[in-house]
Amino acid sequence: MAKYRVAIIGTGRMGGLIEDELASNQFFSPYGHYPAYQAIGETEVVAIANRSQQRLTRFSERFGCDNTYLDYRAMIEREKPDIVSITTPSLARAEAIIFAAEHGVEGIYAEKGLCASLAEADRITAAIKANDVAFNWGAMRRHNDGFKKMRDALADGV
Repeated sequence: MAKYRVAIIGTGRMGGLIEDELASNQFFSPYGHYPAYQAIGETEVVAIANRSQQRLTRFSERFGCDNTYLDYRAMIEREKPDIVSITTPSLARAEAIIFAAEHGVEGIYAEKGLCASLAEADRITAAIKANDVAFNWGAMRRHNDGFKKMRDALADGV
């Protein structure tokens, strides 16, 4: 069976290094993006990108991914991933999402916060819609019982 080719932009905590901080009973595992893709048989991480060589090297050594890039644009153009996870800081997220959407990526998962302004959010929305990209944005907690109760309380006017 063919696997979805995944690329990760951002090699910090949520990219995967958070795994080294969590106690075994603290959260569900895997928690970070790279370990989660490793746990899914239908996906394969084919490349990682980060603007800091030091952080990129640390991540690469930690997870054994030698296909690294300092420029996510070059990574997307060369690797042609099916899915891109974007785990950069919020201020650096919009441009990566838009670039991925406009360059053939079929699915994008972005961490929260989405971006740094409403104008960026509008540009993201336009790029996602114009290119028919499957998009998910930091939704890991939406099924958590506490968040469900809060949603219900807000809906009920409490």
